[in-house]
Amino acid sequence: MTTPKLKAWVDRLGKEEIPTFAQTARRMAAISSNNESSANDLAKVILQDSTMTTRVLRLVNSVFYNPSNRKLDTVSYAIVVLGFEKVRNLALTVSMMESSINSNMMTHVKKEMACAYHAAIQSQRLAEKVGLSGTENIYIAALLHRLGQLMFWCFPYEHSNELKELCGDPEAYAKVENELLGFSLKSLTDSLITEWNLSPLLHDALTNKSFRDKKNACILHGFNIADCAHDWESPEMNRQVRALSAFLNLSMDETKTWLLDSARHAERGLREMGLNSHRATPAKAEKREIKHHKVVGLFNKKPINAESPSEKQSRLLRQLTHLLNEELDLNHFLTTMLESIHNGLECDQSFILLYKGKQRELLLKQHLGSQSKQLAQIATRLMQDEKSALSMATDKHQSCWSEREILLQVKEDVNFPNHNLLVSPIQAMGKQLGFIFSIKTSKGNLNEHDYESFCHFCDHASIAFRVFISSRNT
Repeated sequence: MTTPKLKAWVDRLGKEEIPTFAQTARRMAAISSNNESSANDLAKVILQDSTMTTRVLRLVNSVFYNPSNRKLDTVSYAIVVLGFEKVRNLALTVSMMESSINSNMMTHVKKEMACAYHAAIQSQRLAEKVGLSGTENIYIAALLHRLGQLMFWCFPYEHSNELKELCGDPEAYAKVENELLGFSLKSLTDSLITEWNLSPLLHDALTNKSFRDKKNACILHGFNIADCAHDWESPEMNRQVRALSAFLNLSMDETKTWLLDSARHAERGLREMGLNSHRATPAKAEKREIKHHKVVGLFNKKPINAESPSEKQSRLLRQLTHLLNEELDLNHFLTTMLESIHNGLECDQSFILLYKGKQRELLLKQHLGSQSKQLAQIATRLMQDEKSALSMATDKHQSCWSEREILLQVKEDVNFPNHNLLVSPIQAMGKQLGFIFSIKTSKGNLNEHDYESFCHFCDHASIAFRVFISSRNT
């Protein structure tokens, strides 16, 4: 039952405190529940949040998530190489942790985040162990199992100090939640899951708490193990191991060995994110598992290894070539191409305009950057004016870079200093299909090598259209 106080908390969390996480979580849930969702749908959700994009890229290039050490420079390409589910789950984890980093109750927040991640890893590996499909949804359900508790410590509007004093006494803690808050934190989880439409699977697990359904059992077992993993010799942990050994039909020793391996896996993942759980493995096991590689850390700001821009641009072009040799998803390829320009040339805004219909009307196909849609509208208007410098430049059907007249016209509409504008036509089968625009608005200027790389990126787009048109004609 939803009480007025509970509804007030849910509304405040979604609208005032963490609207970005709520929106991201909703979009991730929608992608998960739609069988027709594509890699491009996922890439677009991640790329809308520049902070999440940066942190996801750092993690997908860590030894833990990418043991092959294959350099991944774009989210779009990471989805192709590592898989839709892995990148989606990582993005949701990053988004949840990002929403929590400014709390003044960080000790409790970190404990909840560590427990959530540990539960997600245990549940997913357990589902894989018993041969279930859809393990990525089980990961999400377990990750969000205590979302209410996490959100409470992230944004303790009231009574946090009273509950903080009772953290060492779970029974007393549970009794006073309703008295102090007017609702339980479990009911806050239920309401957030329902309100944000996050995980029907989790809603079922929270409501029924039945171990008869294998998916529910994996979620509940995973969470129960994570909840008492701070002490592997406790009576409660022994009860959980006993229950799990019956579920897996393994001996107690075999079950505990398997659980410790999953716990070490979770601990390594937490270290990559810059969190120390102090719960996932016993001290001796933890020492054996220390790896001799650099830990990325979720909130590190500086890149681990520096490289020249030309090296990065060359690698991005190779990755685009690789995608052309696979089964082509044109929309995903174009997103990857724009993201490659963004990362390789540090262009802030990029967009693709395509001709459509007999009137050859220019329409926005794709865009990347916070103001790219606005700039695309300006570019479209200027190109429709036959007397504008942009229209005259693009009529040449050739790539151009930093045309002074074009920059002055764009600058009149948008107050950006030090523009660097790149434009390239998209051509296939002897036809002019449209244009690719990229604009660098941050400090620093493009050079001749950057321009050549931009032309190569756009050549890949023209090839992709040619392949796409040929496949449709056949």
